[in-house]
Amino acid sequence: MRAIQARNQAVILASILGLAASASAATEPSGGASVTQLLDRVATAFPAGQYVDPKSFTANADVQHLLLVAEPELGGLLKECQLAKGLWLGVENPFSAEQFKSPRDYEQYLAEWRKRDSARCELEHRRILVSMLVAEAERAKPGLLRLLLSHESPSVRRFALQLLPNRPDLKRDEIVQALLSMVPKSLPSAESWKRGITMEDEIAADLARVLSNWQVREALSYIRMLGKHPFYHTRSESLLLMNRFGFREAIPHSISLLEDEVDVTRGAAFTNLVKLTALDFGQPWELWGEKSRAEERAAAAETWRAWWASYRKPDDDAAFHAEVIERILRLMERSPPPGSPKEAPIRPENLLEGHLSISSLGQFSRDPAERVAQFRRAWTEHRKDIRFDPRWQMFVMERPRKTD
Repeated sequence: MRAIQARNQAVILASILGLAASASAATEPSGGASVTQLLDRVATAFPAGQYVDPKSFTANADVQHLLLVAEPELGGLLKECQLAKGLWLGVENPFSAEQFKSPRDYEQYLAEWRKRDSARCELEHRRILVSMLVAEAERAKPGLLRLLLSHESPSVRRFALQLLPNRPDLKRDEIVQALLSMVPKSLPSAESWKRGITMEDEIAADLARVLSNWQVREALSYIRMLGKHPFYHTRSESLLLMNRFGFREAIPHSISLLEDEVDVTRGAAFTNLVKLTALDFGQPWELWGEKSRAEERAAAAETWRAWWASYRKPDDDAAFHAEVIERILRLMERSPPPGSPKEAPIRPENLLEGHLSISSLGQFSRDPAERVAQFRRAWTEHRKDIRFDPRWQMFVMERPRKTD
C-alpha cells in the first residue's frame, strides 16, 4: 500500500511539473535520480512532524532542481491521481470494542489502525511538500495553478484548491477569475444530495473556503446561496465563511438562518450572532433547540431583524469591532466571577477573543478582577500599538508589550 502511495505522489509531482507524459515514462532529471527519488530526498530533508521553513525549503538543492525543470504543460497522469482515498478513510471507529468477537481481535484491529494512522500522517506530510513545490513553481512560472484549476480531472481541480486557502500570497487576478469561473450556478437538489457526496460536492465546499479566506467579494452571492444548501452542515459552515467579509454581511446572513429547519443550524446562527455582537436580548440557547416552538423562534428572530434595521452601523469593520470590545469589557466589569450559576454559556472573555487577540497583548493575572482591569488598561492605554487586521476581522497588538 505505501509503495503505491509513494508512486502516486511521484505521479502527482511529475505531472504538475510536466516531467512525464505516461506512467512508464519515468523521468530522470538529475544524475539518474527519478522524480520518486527526488521527492524522497526532499521528504528526508524535511521530516514529518517538524516545521518546514519556507526559505530552507526553497534553498534545498533537490527542490531547486525540480523547479528548474518545471514546465507549465500538464501531463495526462494527473487524471489518475487519487491520493490514496482508501488510506485516508482508514478503518472504522477503532474505539468501539463491541464489534469484535474477542479482545485479541480488537488489539489486532487497533494495531492496524495505528499503522494506517502513521501512514496517513506520512502521506499528509508529503502532500504538504508537494503543495509547497507547486506554490514555488507557480511563483517561478505563473500560470500553472490556473491550468490545474481548469483541469478536466475533478481530483486535480480539488488538489489545486486545497493548496490555496492559507496562501494569500498566491492571490492574483487570473487565479481569482479562475476560481470564480468554478462557482456552481445552482445548489444540488435534496434528492441528489441524499444519494451521497460526490467529488464535485467536495470541490464546491473547498472552493467556498478559498473564496472566503481570500475575501473575494464577488463570491458573496455564492456564500449566501450556501445558506440554502440541502445539507445542514454546509448551511452552518456558511456562517463562518461569511464572517470573513465583515459585520455588514455576517450579521444579516446569521439572522436569516435563525429560523432554519434544523436546530443545529439555528443554534449555530444564534451563537454566531452572540459572538459577533456580544448581545443576546435575553434569549436562552434552548430557544433555538429541537424542542422549541416555531412561533417563539419567529418572534425572537424578529427581535434581531428589528435591531439590525434600527442599528446605527459604524463606518467600517474596525469601528464595529471596537464598539463590541467596549461592550464586552463593560460586561466583564459587571459580570459575576467565573463559576457563578448566572454565568452565560459563552464567557465574556471568550467573546473578547473573537474581536481582540488577547494572546498578542502579553501575560495577564489569573485573578478574575485584576485580569479584567488589565484587559481594560491594555485596550485603552496601548491603542496606538493595536491595529485592526481585516483578514481575521480582529484587533492585534503590532509589537510585544510588557505586562502591567
